Amino acid sequence: MNAKPDTHPDATFLHQDNDAADLIEFRMAWWLKLYMLGVTIMCLLTGCEPQREKSLYWCQKAIRATCNGKRVKIS
Repeated sequence: MNAKPDTHPDATFLHQDNDAADLIEFRMAWWLKLYMLGVTIMCLLTGCEPQREKSLYWCQKAIRATCNGKRVKIS
């Protein structure tokens, strides 16, 4: 009896050629969680909404993306 061994759901990715697969990595700055916590606390204390433009600016600065080791700009 030829029983097929259990395979990991991502096993097909593991068998692809290295040339065909792109590696995309996202990294978050260490201070982003603290920034979001501070914004949340100030919103709760004052009852105001955060300014979207400023929050989006700092989130874009904090999140970094690379594709195959080369930096990618997030817009």
